[in-house]
Amino acid sequence: MQSFNRERGTNGMKVSRSRQLAAAVALSSAVIVGAASPVSAAPSSDPLAPITAFAASASVGDLAAPQGMSGHTLLAAHRAGIPIYEAAQIKTFYQGGKIGFKNFIEYRRVYDSNAVGSPTAKFLATGESLLDTFYVVDAPGARGIGVNPHEVRQDNVTLPMASLDTTPYNFNKSPAIQLPGGGPSVGIAFVSGSSSS
Repeated sequence: MQSFNRERGTNGMKVSRSRQLAAAVALSSAVIVGAASPVSAAPSSDPLAPITAFAASASVGDLAAPQGMSGHTLLAAHRAGIPIYEAAQIKTFYQGGKIGFKNFIEYRRVYDSNAVGSPTAKFLATGESLLDTFYVVDAPGARGIGVNPHEVRQDNVTLPMASLDTTPYNFNKSPAIQLPGGGPSVGIAFVSGSSSS
């Protein structure tokens, strides 16, 4: 049976989106050196251009696969403070009744630059700030974000059930594309909340 994480800290980003955008703009004109394989790629004149273009399109509902992504884009985004989340694992939670067992993708924020090129799918997050770990139902079109999975007991149900705290946020992700020259598959996500959806 699934073990449950009872930690409820607010370990989300402390950097404002305006600072991230300023850092991204400043970094986009800088030359990035020392990228490690397999995510290294030849520098482009604007490594963050695919992220900027996606964010503009996603805000009006276009979630097409990002164009021009490279390992260099990933490293530049990481250095600019743009959040990168990895699809860390699939977790199965029993939710009781007619729902039964349901799979969720656990997304975790990547802080270590050495982990940026690990094989798990990566998503660069634009839009609203999120906690370091969150869950989205593993189903086509699922976008709602849940956090803090915890055990719930019910008198007429033998197995312990799982409940996730709901949030007003959606993880609107593009299809992930395989980076040229190897490395993880990468997509971009636009995180919308109740105030921006």
